[in-house]
Amino acid sequence: MLASVLDTGDLVPHGVCLLWRPELLWLHILSDAATGLAYWSIPIALAVLVRRRRDLAFPWAFDLFGLFILLCGATHFAGIWVLWFPDYEIEGVLKALTAVVSVATAVVVWPLLPKVLALPSPAELATANTALVQEVQERREAEARLRAAQHDLVETARRATLGTVCAGVAHEMSQPVNVISLWVERARTLGDVPARVDRALGVVLEQTGRLGLLLDRIRLLSRQANGEGQIFDAVAATSALLDGTELPPGAELSLNLPQQALPVRGSLQQFTEAVGHLVTNAREALANTRRGRPQLAVEITHGTEPGTLAIELRDTGGGVPGALGQRIFEPFVTTKPLREGGGLGLSIAAGIAHSMGGRLDYRNLEDETGPVGAAFRLTLPLASPLASPLEPPAA
Repeated sequence: MLASVLDTGDLVPHGVCLLWRPELLWLHILSDAATGLAYWSIPIALAVLVRRRRDLAFPWAFDLFGLFILLCGATHFAGIWVLWFPDYEIEGVLKALTAVVSVATAVVVWPLLPKVLALPSPAELATANTALVQEVQERREAEARLRAAQHDLVETARRATLGTVCAGVAHEMSQPVNVISLWVERARTLGDVPARVDRALGVVLEQTGRLGLLLDRIRLLSRQANGEGQIFDAVAATSALLDGTELPPGAELSLNLPQQALPVRGSLQQFTEAVGHLVTNAREALANTRRGRPQLAVEITHGTEPGTLAIELRDTGGGVPGALGQRIFEPFVTTKPLREGGGLGLSIAAGIAHSMGGRLDYRNLEDETGPVGAAFRLTLPLASPLASPLEPPAA
């Protein structure tokens, strides 16, 4: 039977059946050639897809479809061949192979269909990816809050330790300072004190007074509020403080305060002291500047975090030297000469802000020539998180 199949000597080409009519021949040739070329291009595309996308599900299915389509194209080219050569056994073998692969493909497609339908769609993948990105962002924000909380705990412990040490040092030093002042005053009341000695005693008394003032300011570092206290209007307290503020000659004060109250919880005295230190720091910077007209701008707005307010003081006093950075809030760190300041004002203000649940930040203000001033921003939580939006400042 196989020998008879392979024996095609007594057969005629397919073109004889078409009576060698050119229009029919070209119709078959062009149709089979176009179909065969199209079929053969599809397996190439599938091979490139499988090679470049190693993460495809069921890659063997793509190989099976490629083989099936490749054999289908081969049968069309065999159809062109037998128009002139009666090698029908070759065409038959190709069709038989195509039939086997076609049946195999059909058999595996139906069990594979539920698995393919179970794969997530592009829309579902996009939704899952969006949810994953949001989860990653939330995790990062949670980690950032955790780091901030850890930093706050470390800062609280550091300030508590520093306050304890400062309180002890101030207590131990205040007694000898008082004794020195007392005996110097007594010595000056004695009769017949030479003028030179009297001047020397006056210098000693002056310096002990400065030392006593420094000890009083050191005691402030030991005060740690517990986050409780009265509720007061931060706008009114700031306005009252600024009403009695005197700036250097020629300096200009610009205010941008909201009309309604913004309540905060804490010690009104400590709040006024913190803002006062910031005003004093700006006033001293303006007094030493040599650039243009000195200016101090004070603005109160809602903070960047919900339920907070921000008090920002911007001056044109030259800014904070870059070498200091955040050390400007550490005790005894100052840009002023030793005899002009102890470097405790900003540290005290930062400690008060921290004790009220807020923080104190700064940034330098710059133009094309470099730093022109500094902006200190005091951020505090509102006593009422549902505070209304800020109204325009009064004219």
